Amino acid sequence: MSSQVPHPPRIPGLDRLRSRPTQLEHLFGIPMLRSGSCSPCASRGGRPSPWPSSTRTGGAFEPRRLPISAGIPTSASHVRRRGRRNISVNPHLHLRPAAVVLGCALAACISTSEPRPEGTVRYEGSSTVAIFLRAAEPEYGVIEFEIDTSTESGGGECAILASKVDLAGIARTPRSETLLAGVKAELIGRDAIAVIVNAANPITALTSEELQRIFTGQAKSWLELGGPDLPVRPFIAGSESATREVFRKAVLGGQDYTGCEEVRPDEVIISRVAETPGGVGHISFSFLVGGGGVRAVRIDEEDPDVTNFDYPISRPLYLLWRSGSPVVDSFVAWTTGPEGQTIVMQSFVGTSVVGSVRSASAPQPTGTLIVHTETFPFDDGGIFYYPHRPYEILDRQGNLLRRIRNHRGRNDEQPSRVDLPQGTYLIRVRSSRGKVSEYFVTIEAGKTTELDVKQVSQGK
Repeated sequence: MSSQVPHPPRIPGLDRLRSRPTQLEHLFGIPMLRSGSCSPCASRGGRPSPWPSSTRTGGAFEPRRLPISAGIPTSASHVRRRGRRNISVNPHLHLRPAAVVLGCALAACISTSEPRPEGTVRYEGSSTVAIFLRAAEPEYGVIEFEIDTSTESGGGECAILASKVDLAGIARTPRSETLLAGVKAELIGRDAIAVIVNAANPITALTSEELQRIFTGQAKSWLELGGPDLPVRPFIAGSESATREVFRKAVLGGQDYTGCEEVRPDEVIISRVAETPGGVGHISFSFLVGGGGVRAVRIDEEDPDVTNFDYPISRPLYLLWRSGSPVVDSFVAWTTGPEGQTIVMQSFVGTSVVGSVRSASAPQPTGTLIVHTETFPFDDGGIFYYPHRPYEILDRQGNLLRRIRNHRGRNDEQPSRVDLPQGTYLIRVRSSRGKVSEYFVTIEAGKTTELDVKQVSQGK
């Protein structure tokens, strides 16, 4: 049985507070909150809506306990509704790379540090993470990397587990058994996975459904996808590559690849697509710098850019190591500092942008969240589909954690399944009419929590 999250007494006059949308909000186009604003639980009025408006509708927000008889297997403990409000800015939340790079550069100019330990570091793992290491080596100055990317993320994680290398890199979340074995993990940034086609191919955009057809062997000709009369030739990374596995889960829904040609190492996919008129492949966005003969296409109407937080195909970048080596310990600490993050953001999104997520020495138990939001009609050649609207996941203090598209494409009617560490989260939903509602849900390890927004709002 879920327990209700308690509310402190209401603060008189708090709901009347207003603030102007700032220039920073208009510049970056993303909702931000001031660090001094009230937490979601600080009053019955709650936190201001992220969608600015000059008027407010509705009154105070009454907490409601979800009845067990509702027939919804959910751990949501109460609901709060709100109208629109103006918002203010937290300068630490979701800054774009340009702003963060400037701050990093200024901090680097005035910082002083002790002499760095010198040495040679053996690295194995992700070729994507290796891009950062090669760029960091001359800037760090006192370290030399021996880099092996032939085994990609899978081999790197195995190598650090067996203590065969000093440092490993993976382009996905580390496995629980790796962390339990005493391996430390540090999130250094986030990367986007681009889908590329031959530069002569007029196709400029694809949907998730079309990508599924391409990489599962169902689409045989580009004519079927609105392109030229050319055979579809998909290229994928080797089985040891995290790019391949992340794409398989995020786009193919866990289905196996069919009719695809494996290419090693990952970056060779660019040359194979460039020399094949009907070629198509997936590759780290960072490999596209200076890559000729290919073009990245839009996915589900989103541009393939590491700074586009709505782009549907992305993955985290981690460094793995065992503590005890002053050379490695010092370098990893440097990667998350101002100088290191400046290098990261030359090719990726740094941790200052994606949030200060840190891995622990032991795995965090996770559960699954499914949110049934409002659906909207989508006409696909006379056949109507009803995908679910997106939503946001926030922590209990109202800090944005993730934006969930809630469908893989416009004709996908199944809401997304999201794995989260156990704990209490705030779910923020915006209806088609602009109404914002918020719900607290509690995630339990090994269990699935479902929230049906429509039934909750109707008190069922």
